[in-house]
Amino acid sequence: MARRAIFAFPLILATIGLHTSSAHTQTSSVIHRFDYEVFGSGSVSFNQEKYFSGPSSLKSTPSADSSGMGGLIGSFNSSSGGEMSIRFYDDMGGCSSSVSKAQLAGIQVRLESQSSRSVGVFTDHSACNYITRSGAIFSTTTVARTLGWHHIRLVWGFNQISTYVDETQVTSGSYTYKPNAAFFGDFWGSSVGAGPAWYDDLIITTLSK
Repeated sequence: MARRAIFAFPLILATIGLHTSSAHTQTSSVIHRFDYEVFGSGSVSFNQEKYFSGPSSLKSTPSADSSGMGGLIGSFNSSSGGEMSIRFYDDMGGCSSSVSKAQLAGIQVRLESQSSRSVGVFTDHSACNYITRSGAIFSTTTVARTLGWHHIRLVWGFNQISTYVDETQVTSGSYTYKPNAAFFGDFWGSSVGAGPAWYDDLIITTLSK
């Protein structure tokens, strides 16, 4: 069941205006209140044991139920072009598969799974490398998992979308949707349940004409 709440996760929303000659920033502001819904079993809380820019990060802790799923989703204005940037902490690293893990971040047209694009860790598919998902299709990237903070970016526009892990492009393809939601936690599920995930420095940039 979904529940709605407010948390002070650092979120920067920037709207870029497109013009015939050049693009320029119309608005840019830091919003300290972000409306979100929690899905699946588990909890979402602030955590000071791991953070990228401080003083705390957002910790998503799905419970190890039969679905092993839990996370949060928040809306933003739909846009034909834009970028989602977020930091996530990989607490396993390397090729450790002793604990099943699923942690990810992505975008979609709200609650329309066909439009979803996401990237993260899913040890059911690979214990050693990061995974991407396009709709229902999983793919293993060439980027090896390592312990510590990592940078995920999803950039869409002109009916295309590209995904980056630590500035390495791992996917590129057609994308005709106008996403209006960002999600992170575990929406992939796992046969054994999912461990916790930490997120920081969410930045969403959207384009408008």
